[in-house]
Amino acid sequence: MKTTNDFILTIIGSGGDGVISAGEILLSAAASEGLFGFLLKSFGPQIRGGESSIKLRISNEEIFTQGDFVQVLLVFNWGDFPRFKTEYDLSDGAIIISDSDDKLSPLSQNLPWDEKKLVNIQIPITRLTKELTGSTFNKNIFSLGLLSAMFNLPSEGLHKAIKRKFKKKSEDVLKSNIDALEAGIKWISENNLNQNDFRFEYDSVEEPKIIMNGNDSISLGAMYQGLEFYASYPITPASEILQFLGTHLPKIGGSVIQAEDELAAINMAIGASFAGKKSMTGTSGPGISLKAEAIGLASMAEIPLVIVNVQRGGPSTGLPTKFEQSDLLQAMYVTHGDAPKAVIAATSVEDSYVCANIAFQIAEKYQLPVILLSDQFISAREVSLRPFKLNKFEVISRLKPEDNESDYKRYKITENGVSPMAIPGQKGVIYQTNGLEHTSTGMPSSDLDIHKKMSEKRDLKLQHIAKEFDFVVQKDCDGAKIGVITWGSSKGAVLEAVAKLKKEGKKVSFMAPQLISPLPIHKIQPFMDKLDRLIILEMSFGKQFYTHLKSQLKLPEDVVVYNRAGGKPFSVTEVYNTISKNYVGEAE
Repeated sequence: MKTTNDFILTIIGSGGDGVISAGEILLSAAASEGLFGFLLKSFGPQIRGGESSIKLRISNEEIFTQGDFVQVLLVFNWGDFPRFKTEYDLSDGAIIISDSDDKLSPLSQNLPWDEKKLVNIQIPITRLTKELTGSTFNKNIFSLGLLSAMFNLPSEGLHKAIKRKFKKKSEDVLKSNIDALEAGIKWISENNLNQNDFRFEYDSVEEPKIIMNGNDSISLGAMYQGLEFYASYPITPASEILQFLGTHLPKIGGSVIQAEDELAAINMAIGASFAGKKSMTGTSGPGISLKAEAIGLASMAEIPLVIVNVQRGGPSTGLPTKFEQSDLLQAMYVTHGDAPKAVIAATSVEDSYVCANIAFQIAEKYQLPVILLSDQFISAREVSLRPFKLNKFEVISRLKPEDNESDYKRYKITENGVSPMAIPGQKGVIYQTNGLEHTSTGMPSSDLDIHKKMSEKRDLKLQHIAKEFDFVVQKDCDGAKIGVITWGSSKGAVLEAVAKLKKEGKKVSFMAPQLISPLPIHKIQPFMDKLDRLIILEMSFGKQFYTHLKSQLKLPEDVVVYNRAGGKPFSVTEVYNTISKNYVGEAE
């Protein structure tokens, strides 16, 4: 019998099939057993309903990606399959389970895999659910029972997860779901389908994990830094930030507004920050385009502000429910004029909490807008993590003047470009500001010398940020002649590929800058200079990350750029093959 401690499952179905709920329940079950889990959700571009799918990887060991090859595929409705068939790769010997009540069959789907290497199992899922539970509403839970019995998935954890999922429902609803789970388990046992040649083996040796997605992680980081005001307009895939903060920020005295449009949202946030409140707004690429002028206002008026961009495929409406890293240059150059801003990139769910903290630290200390780049691959995944401490970051607030400060100058020239920011109504330190160039007191001015000095003042902040917040993810390998540099959520696939190569005795160094602008050149250039070969890896058809690095650093002439359009995250195999093809150095 073939066993694995790294199990990968995909479920595909219609909106009413409960695909997403099934994935979330199974992830919760794995987390309660101390297992690591990585749940990736995928939807069509519809607003509501329609087809959906999940890919769930659970493992005894810590994981950083969704996994490459699906071992078990459950299809509720083959009519929904075409939407997702390019998103998932099946392993040799993969098991396909489908509903024999479905009028379509696997053979009618032009499967993109060698059917001779697959195992097809058809079960009358809909009919059995009706016969054994009295309803088809619990088809997804019944199917979890089938999967649990067939592949040794954590049945005890599933019972706990279902109780957590339906704890606010009536006893009848909870009982019907538990009964559906047990009916699925029993049916597999009675029909000897639990004797297949593939099973998941695991040890419940670690403490239970917490479950989190990227948008919630950003929200928690912002709240820890003292977020007081959030304004946003709903947009995929950033809307969950609005939902999370709308539920939880008022509990600690904060305010959340769903604005009428993107322009209103950012201007509300700027106004709240001007009034002394730590503020944030969130959106995706199209929303950043609309917020562009206001971002320049925050830069000119030196108002602290965090702007979250959860990237999706573009341009225009593009791929609203898919992943891409194609808003990088937009984040740096969206504004007209020389408008200093910082850009930070999150690389994972847990790291999103870190980046939200640092985004606020930079915005508040240096009084400028900070764009925090996440993406759909981070926001839409749910992962089980070891519990981590929330209080590991210093809470930083803006520099303020004392009341009645003599000769108060809001835009006084200072060593690091930062001058005290008074709050409207503060006694004796009143100033006025707007989007015009201004003197040190805030009075409008078109004097060219003043414009030069104020431009230097604003730019000086970036020089200090690059030195103080020069954070990167870096794994140097002694003696490595080849290295990979990437950014954002592509980090996970690179980490696992490098670890795989290390087991083969191959030395590869790795870096993922997280302060994207201003770029910490003093850390990145030495990393590159000691390599014989450099690979730049990014999910952007236009090679935006490469373009940015090339503008700031001296790259090797034979640099290898591996890039492609988004929609489907990098697989470990894809990255592994790229590094192997270009490998230089001796294997141990």
